[in-house]
Amino acid sequence: MIHYKGNPILFHPLDYSVVLIITDSIIDAKKELGLSWELEDANDEGEAVVSLSDNIVYCIVTDCVKRLTVLHEALHCINFIYTCINAVVDVENDEIYVRNATWLQDAILTEWEDYYNKLALKKN
Repeated sequence: MIHYKGNPILFHPLDYSVVLIITDSIIDAKKELGLSWELEDANDEGEAVVSLSDNIVYCIVTDCVKRLTVLHEALHCINFIYTCINAVVDVENDEIYVRNATWLQDAILTEWEDYYNKLALKKN
């Protein structure tokens, strides 16, 4: 079940959006979103996954992940987008990539933290 579906984070420079999904089950979230999945995905015990549909990258994390996992998945998102546009990262000249990656990490992490902060406030 999806607990949270964020608004698209518009990644203007590359014409892609990223949507944060917080769920209790990766496979259930994929089904709810209408994303493709394989029978073996039903046994996926993972905490996070990145999936693409119609230029939207879904960053799907379970409700038990830690902050570092969210940052880690944000890097997968930017790498996924770079792969889709056939961009190659030159480690000798990676300033644009690093700026894109840190911007996206900040945007996703901020949204993730806001979700949990609002939950904490509701409990009080």
